[in-house]
Amino acid sequence: MAIVNSLRRIFSELTIAQRAGVAAAGVVVILAVIAFVGWVSTPSYTVLYSNIDDAQLADVIDALEADSVPYKLEAGGRRILVPRNRVYQVRASLASSGIQGAVVPKGYELLDEQGLSVSDFRQRVDYQRALEGELARTLGALETVRSATVRLVIPEEALFAENQKPVQASVLIDPAGPVSQGDVDAITYLVASSVEGLEPDQVTVATTEGEVLAAAGVEGSPGVGNNQLRMTREFETTIAGDVQAMLSSLLGPGRSSVVVRAVLDFDEKTVEAETYTPESATALREQVVDETMTGTGAAPVGTVGVDGAALANGDGSYEYRRNEQTREYGIDRVFTRSVQAPGTIERL
Repeated sequence: MAIVNSLRRIFSELTIAQRAGVAAAGVVVILAVIAFVGWVSTPSYTVLYSNIDDAQLADVIDALEADSVPYKLEAGGRRILVPRNRVYQVRASLASSGIQGAVVPKGYELLDEQGLSVSDFRQRVDYQRALEGELARTLGALETVRSATVRLVIPEEALFAENQKPVQASVLIDPAGPVSQGDVDAITYLVASSVEGLEPDQVTVATTEGEVLAAAGVEGSPGVGNNQLRMTREFETTIAGDVQAMLSSLLGPGRSSVVVRAVLDFDEKTVEAETYTPESATALREQVVDETMTGTGAAPVGTVGVDGAALANGDGSYEYRRNEQTREYGIDRVFTRSVQAPGTIERL
């Protein structure tokens, strides 16, 4: 109580300006204490996921709001933050719910980061990384692909064409459901047509579960076998359906059963034939040479004989005649090239 009375006495002896300064200092101290308490009580935030696409970001936010987990968004929504003491728990909870914060690969924006002094090697590497990122984004837009990773092998250009190594690509996909052969063909041809010099048979497609859907440079890869089996089954189903419909119209529904088994030839054959018609010969060009040499007196000076010596000039008469005819004929020429598509019926 004495301390309070002493403070009152000291405060009463102060001037008005001094009293105002003490009051302002007190207010500042109180605000500082409040701010400090608020800062201490506020949880520290750390990055949960960054650089994820909009669909995954929406799934993560919905899951956080359902679990009442506080979060913050930074960098224009590209980063999501949660309390530091709960980050691992939240990640485990999201993973158990099937929500993954896969990073969106960078595409051609990598080329925007290049400076004027960048080396040729850096330019080639950045271009390859940008191309891989753009392909991964494109494949991720497919309904059956949750995410994709693309790796390209682009060898340096060789001096001679026969020494040029082929361009190869490997695609690793995280499927969102069953992957059909049509999906594999779409991935293969999409990647092959996007990279210069890349052939479809040099693309390897695999899943994150370790299943190879298409192998590069392998004859009779699993994709080819599956495609042939699918074509055979579709052909059998079509024939069986037509025969079943015919029998049902004659015998009535449920009074017949049809099973069709077919053996198809998937070898592609090419036949080339070239034929000529001699009866259609027509003269295209004709050349006639007719020379005559007659007279008396000495023969031309300097004529060389068989032995290489000049013939003696004589006074006897001589005669020379040459008649030569050359004709070129053209006849009808037919060139036929037929390609037999695979899938012909061998046995039914």
